[in-house]
Amino acid sequence: MKRIFLISIFFCMIFHPLYAGHGSGGGQIFQLNPSARSAAMGEAYTAVAGDVNSFLYNPAALARLEKNKAELSHMRYFLDTSMSSAGYAHSFSGKAVAVNIKHFSAEDTARSSLGHEKEKFNIDFSQYTAGAGFSLNEFHSAGLSVNIIREAIYGNADTAVSLDMGWHYMVNPEVSYGFALRNMGDKIGIYEDRAEIPLEAALAGAYTIENFFLSWEVSLSNRYGTSYRGGMHLRTAENFVIRGGLSYITRLDFMLGFGINIEQWVFDYAFIPHSALGNSHRFSVGYNF
Repeated sequence: MKRIFLISIFFCMIFHPLYAGHGSGGGQIFQLNPSARSAAMGEAYTAVAGDVNSFLYNPAALARLEKNKAELSHMRYFLDTSMSSAGYAHSFSGKAVAVNIKHFSAEDTARSSLGHEKEKFNIDFSQYTAGAGFSLNEFHSAGLSVNIIREAIYGNADTAVSLDMGWHYMVNPEVSYGFALRNMGDKIGIYEDRAEIPLEAALAGAYTIENFFLSWEVSLSNRYGTSYRGGMHLRTAENFVIRGGLSYITRLDFMLGFGINIEQWVFDYAFIPHSALGNSHRFSVGYNF
């Protein structure tokens, strides 16, 4: 049945941009982070500050935001599935708040046991996040964010709430570390069985050497076990950055991307290869003000 096939493909796809080989459960949209920048860097982003989407990885990073930022993103996945998102972060003195909305959708056709078309239906997963970060002193910051997720397939839907907590330590402008507890919350289940959402703890570091930036992250999840991520970007010109990333869940995979700055506008792209299902692409456009 086409419906079952599409949903199975989706569950395989969302365990990061790779097929990790683990079982499925609730809270699938948590694995679809919207930023093309973070995707191109292997999503090693828990220690990264100053990004409109960094609070989705570590809400404490919001405290390092220096400008107000807005961003729209669109991701094309497999079998004509897609996800769009919108985010905004507002900086105050030593603190900042941010919101993000993302929505995954796919359309499919239900069929009878004989294969006859019955009706079309949608797969809709949504996440609404609000967060705040605060500077504790010159070096340390803390943050908290709230997630509301909704999953709906073929007329069945469920909603759950979770919390993220984070800490960010900036040793100096070139070196920083981060720690985050993500997705602490309720169970969710579209059908009868409700499953735990993917609780995750992450420890990360980030380093800047002139025009070169390097980040790493180790995370432990109740669903995916231990995973390792690394990313880099290199500013080759005043307004152009190339990015690369590695991710190891059950195997090693890579990601590539670039970013272009034109005055206050930022354009980002990420390419994520997938050996079984094809390639996926993420696009983001942002504005700093």
